[in-house]
Amino acid sequence: MGESDSPQMLYNLGDLIQPANFLHNLDQPFTRDEIDQVIKEMPGDKAPGPYGFNAKFIKKCWNIIKEDFYQLFRIFIMVQSACRQ
Repeated sequence: MGESDSPQMLYNLGDLIQPANFLHNLDQPFTRDEIDQVIKEMPGDKAPGPYGFNAKFIKKCWNIIKEDFYQLFRIFIMVQSACRQ
């Protein structure tokens, strides 16, 4: 058998990794404007989700159901924060 040489690193790994300065806001709650914008931009003709409603339905009923969605996202963030502690 032979001996294997240690591979030489011809590049600096530090040069390949870019700082991710934009990640500090990822644990912030979603704003109502952000949620509204996502709902507005959703394609309405896609297949329905597991609950049976497609985006067209959600958009059409948004004025009726939006407070429930806002609360859903608030609870989601609260649970995520509690899990980290």
